[in-house]
This record gives sequence, structure tokens and C-alpha cells, in this order.
Amino acid sequence: MKRPCVVIIEKDIATCEMYQRELEPVFDVYSCVNVKEAQQILSLHDINVIVLEPEGIGFDKLELLNWIKSITQTYNIPLILSSTREISDEDLKIEMAACLVKPVLPTVLSLLIRDVLQFTPMKEVIQAN
Repeated sequence: MKRPCVVIIEKDIATCEMYQRELEPVFDVYSCVNVKEAQQILSLHDINVIVLEPEGIGFDKLELLNWIKSITQTYNIPLILSSTREISDEDLKIEMAACLVKPVLPTVLSLLIRDVLQFTPMKEVIQAN
């Protein structure tokens, strides 16, 4: 059975590595520091969810909103926004599967991704029975 794929767009390498360690036992995880790298990953892999930290990726607010709309509408991929700032922009919130304000524990992110994907690994299903 193919594992779900997650892309993390995060400029802070330590945060990205922390998330990867938590997610990799269950998900295939690709990480990048900007949208250009994310586009390359999207063109090569079947991605199930994107986790995005919008600070420092090189987009102004309008460019970010347009990119997010293109991802959610063209690829139909749920997008989780994880930011150091609370998101007050309603246009941006509408496009998100979820919005998180950092700090975000890796376990919380993992549970949220599972919820967004409505995903329960077979191992957990077997252990629950």
C-alpha cells in the first residue's frame, strides 16, 4: 500500500527536520525552502498534503494567495498553513484545510495531517482490533 506524501515548505531547517522525524514513520515526506522547489516536487510526485510556512518564501500576500488557490484548485491538494503569526486574512483562510500558529508540536501536526487526510495506517487499525 502506497504511503501518503507530504510536502513541507519551511525556511527554518531545524523545524523542517523536526517535523520530518515525526512524519516519516507514516508518510513519505519531501521538504523544501521555497515555492520553486515545491513546484518541482509537485511535478514529480503524487502529493497528498502540503504544510506551508508563508514567511520568507519570497511571495507578497497577493502572490501567496494566487499560488495557494492554484494548488488547491489545480491539484486539489489540502494545504495546512503553519505560521508564527496568526492568520487574520479571511481570503487566505478559505483556501486552507487548517491554520496553525507556531510553535506547533510535531505530534500535533502529524495528527492534523491524518485528520485532513482521514488517514489511519493499517498497523494502527490492526492494533486497535
